[in-house]
Amino acid sequence: LIPFLGWYMSVTRMVFIDRQNREEAKRSLEEACEKIKTGISILTFPEGTRSPDGRVMPFKKGLFIMAIQAGVPIVPVAIEGCQNLLERDTLRIQPCRIDFVIGKPIGGAAVTFSDVSVTIERSHQ
Repeated sequence: LIPFLGWYMSVTRMVFIDRQNREEAKRSLEEACEKIKTGISILTFPEGTRSPDGRVMPFKKGLFIMAIQAGVPIVPVAIEGCQNLLERDTLRIQPCRIDFVIGKPIGGAAVTFSDVSVTIERSHQ
């Protein structure tokens, strides 16, 4: 574990997701959804983990269900180059170029649970 990371995450009121415990993960998503409803923006990584080669992996549904429950749009952000900054299973940071692309908002109050797959696909693109 990276020193001070847990402390930092607590102080900044991050929502922890226990991917090993489905019920705890569901509770964490509900907590995040409540934060969204109060106007707090949430940053998530829909792949759930880092890819070994930098390619975009399939997205998990939790974030999309949370956005639909809260009635808010998703603003996709692509981050390219991070795989070169900090390789998996190391703590050694390498200088590199990182590009961010901010997409147009997807979804919002009119989106329903039947739209989850379409919303995921649009965000993935």
